[in-house]
Amino acid sequence: PESDRIIEIAIVITDSQLAMVAEAPLLVVHQSDAVLDAIARMFSRFAVPTGEGLPPEPVDLAAVATEVVRLYQMGEGGTAWELDATPGVTGQARRDELVEVLVNLCENARDAGARRVVIAVREEGGPVVEVRDDGRGIPADLLPQVFEPRFSTTTSGSGLGLAITKRLVESWGGVIRVTSAGGAGALVRIGLTGTEPAQNAGRAAVP
Repeated sequence: PESDRIIEIAIVITDSQLAMVAEAPLLVVHQSDAVLDAIARMFSRFAVPTGEGLPPEPVDLAAVATEVVRLYQMGEGGTAWELDATPGVTGQARRDELVEVLVNLCENARDAGARRVVIAVREEGGPVVEVRDDGRGIPADLLPQVFEPRFSTTTSGSGLGLAITKRLVESWGGVIRVTSAGGAGALVRIGLTGTEPAQNAGRAAVP
């Protein structure tokens, strides 16, 4: 029933996500519902074995990045959302899941106090998607744990976001890396399989 769905979504929403809803009352139907639905779908996937969905397909990565950046730019709150995307870059993924992954990474940046978040898309020996922020960052001794379930650097998060993100990216045949230093922001790099053989020469070399 619909009431159960509302309760389920409420359980996985952090304070910053609720603030996003309050900041854009005129955009509740389009912006807030899109963010909440992406978050709810992502968390529901944690209990679902990978590979049971549709196979990866060519996705316009720049178009998806543009969609997510515009979604966040519609809100308020003092964070600058920027796009640095090469038009036409495509990679193997599932479009809706890629939206969920980028929303999750943006929410992580907000929770880390980021004032500037950039989503970048480019060819770099293969299709690469990056999310970088200027938030609190992750101490070096905690970086090896970032993809473990229940890992979180905040008290408001569930700790499942990056674990699910990694699971989804790898189910597309991609790789993901996080680099950070305490107080110096974080950089998440996703390397995907290209739609043309020549694109894939350096995909696995994403640092």
